[in-house]
Amino acid sequence: MSYNADSIEQLTFREGCRKRIGIYLGSADMTGVIAGFLELVNNATDEGLVCPTARKIVLCIGKDWASCRDYGRGMPHGPNKFSKEVMINLLTENHSGAKFDDNAYGGKSRGLNGTGSAATCCSSDWFEISSYRDGACWFMRFEEGKPCFSECQKLPLNEEEQGTYIKYKPSQEVFNAEKIEFNYEDICKIIKEYSYFNKGIQFQVKNEDTGEVRAFVSENGLIDFAKEHISNPVHSNPIHFQLSENDIDIELILQWTKNKERFYLFSNGGENPNGGTPITGIKTAITNCMKKQFKGGFDGDMARTGLTYICSVSLKNPIYDGQVKSKITNPELKGLAQRATGAALSAFQEQHPDEFKSIIDFLSKERKAEQAAERAREAVLTHTKEINAAAKKKVIMADKLKDAEFLGEEATLLIVEGDSAAGAIIQGRDVDHYGLLPIRGKCINALSNPMEDVLANEEVKAILMAMGITANGTFNSKKLRYGKLGICVDADDDGAHIALLVTALIYSLCPEFVLDGRLCWLKAPLYKVISGGKANYYFSDNELPKGVTGEITRYKGLGEMKPEDVENAMFGKYQRLEQIEPSQKGLLTLEKIMGKDVQPRKDFVFNNIDFSTIEV
Repeated sequence: MSYNADSIEQLTFREGCRKRIGIYLGSADMTGVIAGFLELVNNATDEGLVCPTARKIVLCIGKDWASCRDYGRGMPHGPNKFSKEVMINLLTENHSGAKFDDNAYGGKSRGLNGTGSAATCCSSDWFEISSYRDGACWFMRFEEGKPCFSECQKLPLNEEEQGTYIKYKPSQEVFNAEKIEFNYEDICKIIKEYSYFNKGIQFQVKNEDTGEVRAFVSENGLIDFAKEHISNPVHSNPIHFQLSENDIDIELILQWTKNKERFYLFSNGGENPNGGTPITGIKTAITNCMKKQFKGGFDGDMARTGLTYICSVSLKNPIYDGQVKSKITNPELKGLAQRATGAALSAFQEQHPDEFKSIIDFLSKERKAEQAAERAREAVLTHTKEINAAAKKKVIMADKLKDAEFLGEEATLLIVEGDSAAGAIIQGRDVDHYGLLPIRGKCINALSNPMEDVLANEEVKAILMAMGITANGTFNSKKLRYGKLGICVDADDDGAHIALLVTALIYSLCPEFVLDGRLCWLKAPLYKVISGGKANYYFSDNELPKGVTGEITRYKGLGEMKPEDVENAMFGKYQRLEQIEPSQKGLLTLEKIMGKDVQPRKDFVFNNIDFSTIEV
């Protein structure tokens, strides 16, 4: 493989566009196609900066072609000072344009490098332009970036208004990473946003296939954009501020919301989705402001919790990270944005003290929530280490846990209340498949207490350790010590409450365990009836037959049951091991009656209990 002087090639601008379009329009797929289309739209909106008649732009979208019509001054034509046809010069050569000084566009145009429209032309199968000015229509056609005529064709003006009309078809050969197909909805979405940053300009977008035409115009600019993009606000009035310094204009809107942090940055009417120096300035000002409100440990990320901030700047000589202008890097914009943001926050605090306080209150709650989350993460880490350490031991909680003979998927761990109940179950259980773990009283409510308190609870630690479930709520079904967890409590209201607390615990810490159907309820009988020398067991008052005769025993609790009763009623033919169904409705009800909020619990009680039947 040789490499010498003859290996070196030099491509023309046209050849470079057709071979390496990503350099000029960002990529060789539909993203690049759209970027080329927007270069034409940018030129049309730039006309709107200086020409009173250019307040309307008409766009037409075909399946694989597009057109753009503005009503500005019309593209120049004829030989330029270099004796070249200026229209050919503008549309086939790099760095050719009228935006390198302040003479033609006042210096604040979106176009910058004299590259965009030329790259769009050179990367097209065909590209036609009609310039309506000087009493005629000046027409030129290009094919694969090559002009079809040496000079513009002069055609009758007819009744056309002054301006420029471009129609073109991007080349599939150039944009070979994806099939070229303009999406009307996507274009409309982009143009709608363009309207916000080009106040007063009406954009009309026509769908060539259906004939549908949509119009977009914004009279309030950034404020209209904010209304469209901001939801769930913490304060009703957005923070709106404008500042001009050294021929640079900046406009800001800040609003804290209950959503995620988001920013939008625009310069000279076009979006910079990757941000830039203005965003850095805004963040710095917000951090400095909120540090004065909160003493100690309040960082910038916390200060911007839920914040939507929108910034638009207008300036001469913007500096971008590339031709697609995804990021603006002018160093002077950082300080300007920081000063503007600081002034905006100060003015808002003075003019709307109650709303500013609502922001501070919101951030205070978020701060507390984050601190609680951090404590929970630390608790999870600590508890996970404890469980992992216990798993390496051959004996786990030997003084408390009575393991089944055969552990694994087919084994069930029974949770019982107290030593008395445990003593009865131990003697009557199926030792091969049932383990036993007694807990003291009612365990902590996992749906209404901080996670660090839940994981610090000794009963919770014991249950997770015995099961082989980690504190972060994950488990490996093949490595579980017990495939199921069975709640085994007295058949009374206290027992039902304990069962509810255990269900809330497992659902809170490990919802997947519940969704897998691994949580069960081993029902205890309420009655034993001996009639004709035969024992029958009944699990509720409703089940006990009316007028039943014989020796009737009503159990006050599991501790009163004899081993043979436990064996027959709970592990023999009378056994009722019921899976706790993980229905969405049931889980929502659990959160209502066990969660932190009081009102849902009140609503549930009053909607589901007939108080007229209660005797006082």
